[in-house]
Amino acid sequence: MRKLFSILFLTVLFFNSTAQVKGFTARLNGEVGFDIKPFFLNEYEISDISTYGILGSANYFQPILSTDFAFNLGVGVRFYQMNAKTALTELSGQVVLPVLNIGLNYTLLSKHQIQFGISTTTNADIKDFSNQMSDLFRFNFMIYYQYNFNHKFSGVIGYERILYPNQDIYVIENPRYLISTGIQYNFCK
Repeated sequence: MRKLFSILFLTVLFFNSTAQVKGFTARLNGEVGFDIKPFFLNEYEISDISTYGILGSANYFQPILSTDFAFNLGVGVRFYQMNAKTALTELSGQVVLPVLNIGLNYTLLSKHQIQFGISTTTNADIKDFSNQMSDLFRFNFMIYYQYNFNHKFSGVIGYERILYPNQDIYVIENPRYLISTGIQYNFCK
């Protein structure tokens, strides 16, 4: 059984007639961010940290040789409504974060793709961005599943998790975990 599964996997991997994304795409995602554990700031417990909003991005996909892999590079902006609670009050506000994605895209069969890589953003709202902060940038691991409806439109489901810096102070505006879903338009197919 194991041998049969291995042969089937290698057949799909190497003799795959794919519809790989190439060139430029535009993506619009609805996103929800959250943090599982509360933390203390100036002796106050901060809990129920959550954000919701949208990510708009432009992406470029470049196939690597004749394989089912493609290099991807994306630039975008996240608009969030952030929320958190303390014993005394509730915190809320709007956050705008620039985003840069770098990663690989793997085409599995003709309609399914997996994207994985690193997402880089700032740790503070773009209007609060200053050279005085010690940890200006944040890095997330990202993985996305993409389903191609046709040659132009794709549906996307994604997950991101913080890699660095994993400090409590930043998770109010930018939670540790992020789940997203959206649609992608392919300009060059």
